[in-house]
Amino acid sequence: MRKRDRKQLLRAFNEDMPEALRLKLENKLQESETLCREKKEYSEVREVLARNTETSFGPGFTDRVMRRIRNEAVHEPGEDFFESLIRLFRPLVLGAALVIIMLLSYNTIRNGGSMLSGIVKSPDVTMQEVFEPTLVFME
Repeated sequence: MRKRDRKQLLRAFNEDMPEALRLKLENKLQESETLCREKKEYSEVREVLARNTETSFGPGFTDRVMRRIRNEAVHEPGEDFFESLIRLFRPLVLGAALVIIMLLSYNTIRNGGSMLSGIVKSPDVTMQEVFEPTLVFME
């Protein structure tokens, strides 16, 4: 079977053909067993598709599709990664904040009311030492 015959066969299914071409095709169908078999296969496929094809989508389908398209247009490529990190660490934030507050409170109580002296380890400096820097070096 030639490519042109197959094309005419498909055209006969999809379009109105002139009478002369239709007669030629029918003659070829009577002569060629493979062409006849192929016509039968095409007919069966078309029938199955006609039975199983749903004619419409569910209600609100277009709205859902358009909403998804708009949402994807707004997102930047890396946003999904950062959103997943936020979702991952969100439950840990409250616990981490409580641990930090507890450690700062412990440090404050241990160092007699000064939060930073235990962290920075700076020596207590008096006003006299600030105004007279030579006293620090002489000791």
